[in-house]
Amino acid sequence: MDEKILDEQIFHKHYIRTDAKNRIIHGFSSAFESPQDGDILINENGGRHFELGGVANPPLRDNHGFLLYFWDGEKILRRTDAELAADRQAIEASPAAQIARLDREITAGLPQVVAQICSVVFANISPGKNEPVSVTNRFESAIPAISDEILRWRQLVAERDALERRKNNA
Repeated sequence: MDEKILDEQIFHKHYIRTDAKNRIIHGFSSAFESPQDGDILINENGGRHFELGGVANPPLRDNHGFLLYFWDGEKILRRTDAELAADRQAIEASPAAQIARLDREITAGLPQVVAQICSVVFANISPGKNEPVSVTNRFESAIPAISDEILRWRQLVAERDALERRKNNA
């Protein structure tokens, strides 16, 4: 590995790797990894572990996976809340993200619709009694109670299908 010894102390080089927008995607020490073409040397006399702002092996992403730092050509700077929010909006606005969100809502909504139908249709059925039960009548009486949920679910499916068509035509 790439190391230097001064006065019996071993120093390692610290590097960062950036993406096309100069956001820092990786930080490492030469004690554990060799640099690739394009990696940026930020410290020639570092410790064994990569450090940033005095913190060893700091997280380079927030809890949502968004990159926290960028390289301005001379130094590492923390990205602003506005920059992180713009990243979130760009991802949330993408058709793939919208389709995934709708898929989750559709999948979560279907069992609710079925449960509502079952609870109304099979309500007040006494097991063991020979009461004539008209499932058709119970279902028809359930329609007003569940129509809003069914309509919402159908709208989600239609919105998802429209997004999928737009994505495929783009």
